[in-house]
Amino acid sequence: MKNSEQKEILTYTIIIHQAKKTLKISLNEYCIADSIYHLQNNPKSNLQGWCYASKKTLGSYIDVSEQSAHSIITGLIKKGLIEKDQDTRYLRTTQVWYDNVILLKLNSRNLSHTKESLVIPSRKLSATLKEVEPDTKESLDNIDSNNDINKNNIKDDDLSIKELLEKYPDFDTFYSLYPRKVGPRKALKSFKKISKKLLPDILEDIETKKETKAWLGDKDFIPHPATYLNQKRWEDIDKGSLPEKKKPKPFYRGDPMVYSEARKKWYVIDNGEWKDFAGREEDIDWETK
Repeated sequence: MKNSEQKEILTYTIIIHQAKKTLKISLNEYCIADSIYHLQNNPKSNLQGWCYASKKTLGSYIDVSEQSAHSIITGLIKKGLIEKDQDTRYLRTTQVWYDNVILLKLNSRNLSHTKESLVIPSRKLSATLKEVEPDTKESLDNIDSNNDINKNNIKDDDLSIKELLEKYPDFDTFYSLYPRKVGPRKALKSFKKISKKLLPDILEDIETKKETKAWLGDKDFIPHPATYLNQKRWEDIDKGSLPEKKKPKPFYRGDPMVYSEARKKWYVIDNGEWKDFAGREEDIDWETK
């Protein structure tokens, strides 16, 4: 990209709810796929027909982490809405996306296919790549300002809990793992104040505490998720005591066994009576009951 060339930033997208419902995709999936479509067809791009923006860049458009963007893209590939070149890892939307979304946009705007359709016949990728300078392959010069993503034009208070979880995948990861499902809206407000860099530490702490006696018992002793975040409980030095692991005990065909150190032999307890064990040690079943 030339230094004089100004980068264009995606800030909104138009949601065709009929298409979203037909394709059974979330708001985030819709925004990512629509973004890829416009990036691959940006006439300013040095590589026509393909989107080569990184997952981190795509995720930044809808304010999600690189890991969340990767999950969204993987889901879209499985649903047949985008495809990935195995050699370059570049992306583009499929005919399914065009038929169900773009054509619907064309019809809704009463525009002809020749006027609206920006689908540029893509040449063989291997040949096209030769024309792309190395320092432009991960640049933003293929961003189309006419298809800017807007996921902030709808207030959170107007969204259902399900839609909020779709809108904030990182919070969805936290809330899904947290064992006490109360006060999701308060928890989200607290979660927004937490640095994304702390999410791995938070998730690890929850996984650990879920195995402690306190969290395995009455859920009333587990703090509300908002309280957990506000008090930074993942920084607790005392994680709580883990339940004692039951030691496996010997059984033979369902009957308990004992070993006599004095006689150096095994006995099977059958209705309170000790009987000599005539089998082999490999026949003994060790179970935790």
